[in-house]
Amino acid sequence: MPFQLGTDSSDRPEHAERVEVPVEVGDVVLLATDGVWDNMFEDEIKNMVEEIDVPQEVANRLAEKAIRIGRSEGQPT
Repeated sequence: MPFQLGTDSSDRPEHAERVEVPVEVGDVVLLATDGVWDNMFEDEIKNMVEEIDVPQEVANRLAEKAIRIGRSEGQPT
């Protein structure tokens, strides 16, 4: 089960797993909520990041697509 932070949860931020990942110049780091990760396949996200050169445009397009899929009654999310 994932950690759930909130008023009625016993999960605390200090319970989180900490991971260090080395990055190099030119790497792309994408931080997103489960609204993106639960509604899009990793390859879709990767392709969008690789095809669009402007970070803000990537963020906008990812958010728009994740919202569209999340609201779609025909898509399992």
